Amino acid sequence: MGCASVPLGDVGYGVPRLVRERRRIGGGALRHTAYPLGSVRRNPISCYCRCDSGGLPVLDSRRRVVVGLFGVVPLWVWSPTGRSMAQSDGGLDTYRSGAYRMKYPESWEVTGKAGADVLFKDPARRGVNIGVTILPVRIDSVAEYGDLQNVSEKILQAERAKDGSLSAEMMNKDSVVLPGSGVQAYDYEYEVGTTRGTKRILSRVCIRDKTLYVVNGTLSCGKVDACQFDEDDNRILQLMRQSVESFNVL
Repeated sequence: MGCASVPLGDVGYGVPRLVRERRRIGGGALRHTAYPLGSVRRNPISCYCRCDSGGLPVLDSRRRVVVGLFGVVPLWVWSPTGRSMAQSDGGLDTYRSGAYRMKYPESWEVTGKAGADVLFKDPARRGVNIGVTILPVRIDSVAEYGDLQNVSEKILQAERAKDGSLSAEMMNKDSVVLPGSGVQAYDYEYEVGTTRGTKRILSRVCIRDKTLYVVNGTLSCGKVDACQFDEDDNRILQLMRQSVESFNVL
């Protein structure tokens, strides 16, 4: 489906050197065309995703928080091809794309969502999912933006500033080096309370080749002051942690 065009003169930091245009071609496929930025600066581009009133792709609220911290303008969402599913591994399947791989709970659905490269959803529980967002940035690593603590504070500040926010508390955080790729990643687990309910959020953030990768897992706890997990909740949360922490760029 189409959306409103975005004049490039109206967007700011985070615009890449090349602008890619996605067009529908035969069989419903998408063709990507790259243009030098200067040649289309005053011309509109089109996107084939759900968009807001300004014509930009819509990201869900959790991804807007982390993505917004890195000064990203999401002109397009890159969806690599060559995906495959591997054998089950202790309740987890493997998802692989041309740019990354990760595990996800084997009983979950693999779907798409506007603004996300892929979305894994628990079919048995509403509001329980893991998504991956990929966007261009101008920095080469998360460390260039800030250290683990600094980014943690900015995430919480952004959450607390949102409409309907009641609380935001960081539960755990860690800086890791992804095996094989050697890319530095920040892992966060935090809880947010809003007028619509409380959620536990698991995130992994890393940057490679000026591309930002954000993995967000969300477990909705309902309208309570704080998440209180029973045995089944803890099982799901552990599977989500394993999934998010398995993410690695290729």
